[in-house]
Amino acid sequence: NLFKIINDTHNFSFLIESKYSKPFDYYYIQYVPSMGNIANALNLGPNGKHLTGKKNALKSGIYTFYYATSVEDLITLNKKLALIAGLRFDKYINFNKNISYRMGSVFNFNNDNTFKILFNTAFRIPSWVELYSQSAAGFNGNENLNSEKINMLELIYIHNFTQNDLLKIVAYKGKNKNVIGRVIN
Repeated sequence: NLFKIINDTHNFSFLIESKYSKPFDYYYIQYVPSMGNIANALNLGPNGKHLTGKKNALKSGIYTFYYATSVEDLITLNKKLALIAGLRFDKYINFNKNISYRMGSVFNFNNDNTFKILFNTAFRIPSWVELYSQSAAGFNGNENLNSEKINMLELIYIHNFTQNDLLKIVAYKGKNKNVIGRVIN
């Protein structure tokens, strides 16, 4: 968190983050008899040398950079009711921007019983393997994949028996879009 403000009615946070990453000597475990005498179970060629080019486990020269910012506030209206709202903006250099949000309410019937209703949106970009893998075993990445997205509604009931023992009942419904699945050629 870049900064956080907490008082009697608000628990507010603001975040900025960024990250650069790239694979470093990425070799996944595979054994493909057609490749000949493989020195061990890593992605090595016939004489124990790293596979390169189209025989490598991943496309060469890939990297990603992203930045994100978010705000969230838990607003306590009274002893029984609180509201939560949040917004997040993400931008990856190789994917479209994404805006995720959440909202909900928390109702405390008493010290032992709480009910929450939450609505969240989220996304996941494809992994490097899902995008760029090059496998002799038949699984290859797809550079045309889009981010997977989900909308989620959650209903949560919590009963505290003691300070250390509680019962939590959760019901949820999610709707996915652009589901990333595996297709073997």
